[in-house]
Amino acid sequence: MPIITIEQQLKDTIGQIEEFKFCGPSDDPDEQTAVLYGFRGLVKAFKFAARGIPDEQLRNEAQKLADPDTLYEAYDIYSDISAMLPEIRNNLLSSDLEPHDPLDSNNQTETLKAFISYSTINKQIAGQVKETLDGYSIDSFLAHEDIGVSEKWKDRIVEELKSCHIFVPLLSKEFIQSDWGSQEIGFAFSRSNILILPLLIDDKVPFGFISHIQGKSIALDHVQPELLVKPILDRFPHGIIPNLIDKLAGASNYRNAESLMLPLVPYFDKFNDIEINAFVTASIENRQIWEAADCCQTYLPQLLKIHRSKIEPDKLKVLEAKLH
Repeated sequence: MPIITIEQQLKDTIGQIEEFKFCGPSDDPDEQTAVLYGFRGLVKAFKFAARGIPDEQLRNEAQKLADPDTLYEAYDIYSDISAMLPEIRNNLLSSDLEPHDPLDSNNQTETLKAFISYSTINKQIAGQVKETLDGYSIDSFLAHEDIGVSEKWKDRIVEELKSCHIFVPLLSKEFIQSDWGSQEIGFAFSRSNILILPLLIDDKVPFGFISHIQGKSIALDHVQPELLVKPILDRFPHGIIPNLIDKLAGASNYRNAESLMLPLVPYFDKFNDIEINAFVTASIENRQIWEAADCCQTYLPQLLKIHRSKIEPDKLKVLEAKLH
């Protein structure tokens, strides 16, 4: 089931190219090399995503771009791509470029699925990542835990790679040396409809097909949930919003209520009808929420401003009474 179109991947890659920071010819040679390899990865991603350009001539022109071998060639190719962008955007005007959230439905019951790619040397950290994702109701696959003894493990891995919405490679020296890490990355990247979240265990950075994606460093003894939750919320808000509302409903004090509601505030405008009313129900049934200063004075009024007409009348009446 597609989650993000090739056109959206093209749009995302164009945005990354436009924001790319070059260094000067006289800068540190190691920095020049890093910049060159980073931009080369973006060019490869751009050519791959160029399949989404409707116009055949423009599409062929984009796919024929050379991979830069020097910084000066990178400057030239950047100029060539920049010159194409106005026409590419005109080609895409009629396309719907917003990422598709598979859970963006008031009747959708599907669960987000994640595939954690790792070296067995790093299985303890992989387990922490799985535990973190499971805590947000994301069904995460970890080969050494989730493949049964009698299963054909290669078939199961391919099945999971085909069906996952999120791909989380744990990059390390051992990962790069493993037999399967690079293959799993290539498989995930080829789908063009998947969220890739590289996590860095040591100094190894995203490479190959994902060299254009910024990785996030994680502590060896603790996986910071925000490194995973924020990008997943951005791509698949309806995969996590219900879970965050459930956590909010159990707020134990004012400060706890404020800290649990705050991550939801930027996504108020994305709430569907079920999420709106579940949020309101949680707020009016727990006094730790509606009496908390920030919730009462700032966050809940903001929700009302956006979604007043979608709140069930009885719940709206109770909420307004509690806020006044």
